[in-house]
Amino acid sequence: MTPKKRFNIFHRDGFTCQYCGKKPPEVILEVDHIIPVSKGGNDDEDNLITSCFECNRGKTNKKLEDVPERIEHNLEEIKERKKQLKEYYNYKEEVERRNYAIMSELCDYWSELWDYQCGLNVRGEAGVRRFLKDFDKLEIKDAMAKARYKVNSNSEDSLKYFYGIMWTKLRNRNMKNGVDWRY
Repeated sequence: MTPKKRFNIFHRDGFTCQYCGKKPPEVILEVDHIIPVSKGGNDDEDNLITSCFECNRGKTNKKLEDVPERIEHNLEEIKERKKQLKEYYNYKEEVERRNYAIMSELCDYWSELWDYQCGLNVRGEAGVRRFLKDFDKLEIKDAMAKARYKVNSNSEDSLKYFYGIMWTKLRNRNMKNGVDWRY
């Protein structure tokens, strides 16, 4: 058994003996085969369990007729946790894709407002990304358009004006909702 697999089992089981509940440094942990290899067991993770030295030696190569309820529950919990993590990461990936598409649309819109003469710089993109946490893209586009036509001189001054519009909106919204807006 590889050290990586062994530590994966320890990690899965919370570095705790699944028979007696003891943890390091009180005990030395080992990986035990629930169904011993000598009785037809294998090295699949479902057949491996964290055990302390004493419990593993006490069990020897006996086959456990019934998996203790605590162990069975832990295995089900681990499987459920794996499923939830997978779904969570899929969800985060989808949110990232959606945010990327919205940011691209907003950057293109800013360029379009300036007849494609200039775009948002890195600082400008960071500001827009910040405002996306509190406003939808239509509110941001509206503020961009107001800033563009109010400050016609250059993109940098217009961007500062845009920030002012957005921070004012955020402050007013938060004050209305009784939230401390200074962050």
